[in-house]
Amino acid sequence: MNADKKITERRAHKRLPIKERVLVFIIPSATGSLYHVVDIAEGGLAFRYIGKEEMTGEISRLSMLVGDNLWLDSVPVSPSFDVPINNGYIPMRKKGIRFGSLSSIQKNKLQDFLQRTAAGRNV
Repeated sequence: MNADKKITERRAHKRLPIKERVLVFIIPSATGSLYHVVDIAEGGLAFRYIGKEEMTGEISRLSMLVGDNLWLDSVPVSPSFDVPINNGYIPMRKKGIRFGSLSSIQKNKLQDFLQRTAAGRNV
């Protein structure tokens, strides 16, 4: 790769790393599994999962848990990317999700969470 070329960031919103237990549940879900959120932004989030192959199946909504509490329920989403994140003994992948049209309550909860996360405070 040419050192003079610059990589252009395509994200509209800065992603914030998650330092606490935030989980997502995919809807519809064939497995009923929960996945750990890696980072989040106003426009979407990324979670990690175990596997060599890309996650298959439709993803149209997700619910989020912060700690032991249901935080956002049935958020409309669409998949963005799915990439391997390591080549170790246990294969892991990272899946990006874009948020769809959020209700005003969902938007407010998301904004509050992002402000707390950016400030380094737990929810």
